[in-house]
Amino acid sequence: MFFAERNSYVKKVLQFESMDYALRSRLWNVFLLSFFCKHNEDSIIEMIMFLWDNFFKLPFDNDMPDSLGEYKDWFADYFADEKHTKWYEIYSFVEAIVFLYKKLSSPFLKDFIEDINRVLKDELAEYRLIDGKIIPITNKCEIETIEEALRISDSFVGTHISNALEKIAEKPTPDCRNSIKESISALEALCVSIAGTGGIDTLGRALNVIKKNGKVKLHDDFISGLKALYGWTSDADGIRHYLKEDPDVGLEDAIFMLVTCSALCNFIIVKAGKAGIDTY
Repeated sequence: MFFAERNSYVKKVLQFESMDYALRSRLWNVFLLSFFCKHNEDSIIEMIMFLWDNFFKLPFDNDMPDSLGEYKDWFADYFADEKHTKWYEIYSFVEAIVFLYKKLSSPFLKDFIEDINRVLKDELAEYRLIDGKIIPITNKCEIETIEEALRISDSFVGTHISNALEKIAEKPTPDCRNSIKESISALEALCVSIAGTGGIDTLGRALNVIKKNGKVKLHDDFISGLKALYGWTSDADGIRHYLKEDPDVGLEDAIFMLVTCSALCNFIIVKAGKAGIDTY
């Protein structure tokens, strides 16, 4: 912090569903240095054509810029125009760059993600870039918990966690209910896999089998807690209807379930590993 901020002459505020000039400018700087300064002209033009068609969905016609410098000016105007480029469109654009870099196996992807997250943290944005999605999370432990679930979980668990992230990241309005469903489905899928008995298709039944089998050491109260968590999202038949009837389900609920189910999956995978059960 410099003098003005340190002495409260200039106060920084948390940025949620908003983006001030400093944050816009610094995200532009990250994009500028990564995109225009680290690639040759042919690569830049190829990537711009992809973005022009797939992200901006604009026609290839005479209105396109004529030179690399003009393209740079066009993108600069896109970032700076608060009236026409909404805060969530900037975040969508960042996601598009991550998608493009992954598609091209770019060596600059890791640095781009790290630089974006550094700026988001510095400017008190209540979002982070995880698994190619901008999601509303600030706590470092929460981020590491989710990333661990994405990294070590088996394919179906990782898929559900990734889907839960996508639902939270929907802009401008997160799909909280469906994110919660995906989070609890990750836990359910893992336990059903560990139970390994035909016909077991719900978390409650899978936990009963795991408890009876006794190989994976889970305390009775812990199992009861998992069933209670599952009960919040389900009726007796495992049909998730309660969430549709609850008007108070919000972003805080979706984030809680995403982080909690990620942590629970990580924990149970370790327990299963000690019992000689490979889950990934």
